[in-house]
Amino acid sequence: EDALLPKRVADLPAPASRVKVTPSTSCALFTDGTVRCWGSNSFGQLGSGQNRGRSPKPVEVLLP
Repeated sequence: EDALLPKRVADLPAPASRVKVTPSTSCALFTDGTVRCWGSNSFGQLGSGQNRGRSPKPVEVLLP
């Protein structure tokens, strides 16, 4: 969901140590070493292994 002001993101696994925000996708690196992204996924930018839609909830990025 688009917003003009910052919003709290639910379902995060741990405190975030870094956050990257773009106009369509946001990602967070957590203190436990995992990365989760949410927002647009039309080009696979969420890192979930799929290329479709958008996710309002954070999905875990599949790291090699």
